Amino acid sequence: RDCKMAAGAACKAGKMLATSIDHGGWNHVWVTRWCDYTSKYGMGYALSDGSFGVCFNDQTKIAMHPNDHRTFDYMPRRSSSREEPLTATHSMDSYPVELRKKVLLLSHFKTYLARYDGTPSSKDAPPSMGHSPHMHAESRHSKEGLVVVKRWLSTAHAMVFRLSNRTVQFVFNDHTELLLSSGLKVVCYSNKIRKRKLFKIGPDQTFDAGLEKRIRYAKDVLSHMLGGENGRLLKSRQS
Repeated sequence: RDCKMAAGAACKAGKMLATSIDHGGWNHVWVTRWCDYTSKYGMGYALSDGSFGVCFNDQTKIAMHPNDHRTFDYMPRRSSSREEPLTATHSMDSYPVELRKKVLLLSHFKTYLARYDGTPSSKDAPPSMGHSPHMHAESRHSKEGLVVVKRWLSTAHAMVFRLSNRTVQFVFNDHTELLLSSGLKVVCYSNKIRKRKLFKIGPDQTFDAGLEKRIRYAKDVLSHMLGGENGRLLKSRQS
């Protein structure tokens, strides 16, 4: 549903102009760093609120709370009933024995991500590391509760993350970034010199050529996500 709303926003944005609103910055949680170890385990990530999480290859998820890193949520694999799986909260010191390996992996991913300084890594030798142009966000308490990555995919031109706070994030290979909010009808664009600007989508407006090109690409990717297709656009995907 969030993808559908974001796709709608992207579609509208492709026909509208960016009216810049306050430079106060993006007020929602986003992915700052990621660690792709899907060859063995899954995708680890760090968020701007200081939390860490992993999307495992078996489609389960685990996320460390940002406040003290001593509590985590575990989300089992989603069933075919389309109902959201029940999330269980545990302490890092007390959890079911069957989660031992995943809790250990969460700690390892956290260590990797916490010390990652943005140095390019080889995609031929896992894990492959990546980051947002705004990877050094100041951690702060989020009013959004615990935010997790619900889905991610890697395309030929960008890393894409769909978050539980109804944000879809595109980190492009040219170090630009696009954040789409399906709830607020706002686009946040970070250019090649890492300058962010927020744009409110309004009627009878058009974006500049560079931003419109990225909006169009975002729309195409979101359409693939909605359709569940493994098109040529996508290199890999994870739910």
